[in-house]
Amino acid sequence: MPVLTHYICVPRYGFNVTSEETEPGFGPNVIATLPSDTNPNTFVVVGAHFDSRGRDRASTTEVAPGANDDGSGVAMQLELAKAIHSWDQEFEYGLIIASFVGEEQGLIGSGVLATKMKAEGKEVLAMFAADMIAYHKPGNNLQVGLATQSVSPILNDLFTDVAKDYTPEMEVCTTTGTRFVCCYHIPAAALPPQLFLAPL
Repeated sequence: MPVLTHYICVPRYGFNVTSEETEPGFGPNVIATLPSDTNPNTFVVVGAHFDSRGRDRASTTEVAPGANDDGSGVAMQLELAKAIHSWDQEFEYGLIIASFVGEEQGLIGSGVLATKMKAEGKEVLAMFAADMIAYHKPGNNLQVGLATQSVSPILNDLFTDVAKDYTPEMEVCTTTGTRFVCCYHIPAAALPPQLFLAPL
């Protein structure tokens, strides 16, 4: 049964789905939580954002590439929730699927969630970010870019190993550019030291 959170209708798929107010002038985050009885205060976060903008950050009328940046990430989140629901498994750690607002304007939504989680004493074991995952240049192999700065090498290695098993045709690349690191990951300073970051 879908839940209407403001104007966003999302299926629950066994998750507790809530809207989370952010800052004046911005819509809410949509947060889907699947708690764990084993470790109720430790979570893996999968983030994406549903705001978009064009090259002119101040324009309210310019066409923006929202389907890929980052409708593709949000679509992946819905498919992930659906798949997890169909598995009917319990997890050792809780899972938060967070659809953020205000990424393009300065990590607004992810900052609100990070501050709230820290205040509530919740730990983030790992954070995966899915941004612009639908673009495929004709003639090129499937590719995914992993940042090498301010991330966990352990998670990058895990992602690479899983990708080899399930999508061996996909090329896993790395980048030292801060564009990927700064995207909309939950700000590390606002979370406990156990935080690891790795983009999808």
